[in-house]
Order: sequence, then structure tokens, then C-alpha cells
Amino acid sequence: MAGVGGDRTALVVVVDDAEPVAGAFRRRHLRETVGRGLPLHITVLFPFVPLALVDEEVLRLATASFAAVPAFEASLTAVGAFERHVWLAPEPDERFQALIAAARAAFPAYPLYGDPSHDPVPHATIGEADDATALARAAEQELGPGLPVAFAVSAVTMLTEGEEGLWRRHATFALGPPHDSGC
Repeated sequence: MAGVGGDRTALVVVVDDAEPVAGAFRRRHLRETVGRGLPLHITVLFPFVPLALVDEEVLRLATASFAAVPAFEASLTAVGAFERHVWLAPEPDERFQALIAAARAAFPAYPLYGDPSHDPVPHATIGEADDATALARAAEQELGPGLPVAFAVSAVTMLTEGEEGLWRRHATFALGPPHDSGC
């Protein structure tokens, strides 16, 4: 979510429960993002509808779409890396894929990361570096003993970016009741 704007929005799962484990690492290795107010999160849809176009219909559609997805328990289980980013892997992957699919179905005009063919890998970014492999090793050493981090996924949050480049929590869309485990 790089850049500075004033009309950008995102749909995310905020993972405040991981702050005690990953917060200090994230503040050191993802300074700009943290400084702009982005909480530790798993992206569901970015870019989302520009803020100027968010109206009651958009909010209603998001509310209905996410209410159809059952709430669930999740964990951040391992450290992973892309080319320049280090992240924590959320499990169960298929449940995060279901959230992404619900957002894609409801808002097809706003493909994830602007690419309709993008194959999403749910993740919670905790660092950025030219050498993501080395940073991932450091993250494994520092954060590994604190993993997994369990958290409840009961809502999707809409974040909005202000003109000064700071992100804020704008709306929350509750997920549906959790599925009965059948016990």
C-alpha cells in the first residue's frame, strides 16, 4: 500500500493480537507503513473503491458479502518472504481465500492489487528489505518462539487513507456466525 494519496481504501483483517509478538519487529523493519497508521493486517482487497465513491450501496454490499462468510479462528504460523517483503502466514489459508473470493465477487471492478489474474497469497507483512531472505531469517529467530499467534477473525475492516497519507479504520463488516464444528 505504498504511496501517499487521500482517496485510497483497503479491506483487511486487522490482527491486533499479534502486536505483542510482531510489533517491535514491524516497527523496525516496516517503519514507513507503521508510521502511516497501517495496523498489522491481512489484505482482503486493495485497492478498494475510492473513498469519494464509497456510498451506502457500497457499504451495504460489503456488509452482505462478508456476513455470508462464517467467522473463524486463525493463527499466524510461520515466516515467509516475497522478493522484498517478509510476512507471517495466516492459517487456515482456505478461510482467508474465502474472504478474498467474497470481496472479488462483490467488487469485480476492483481486482486485488489491480491485477485480475493475481493469485493471492494471504499474508501479514512485517518487514521490507532489499534482501528479504536475510530479513526472513532474522524474523524467524526473533519471532519464531512466539508463533503461532492465535486470533479470531470476526470482521473485515475498511481502512481509508487521508490526504496527509495516514490510514484510519473507517468501517467494520461483521462476518457471519461461525460454523458449528459438529461435535
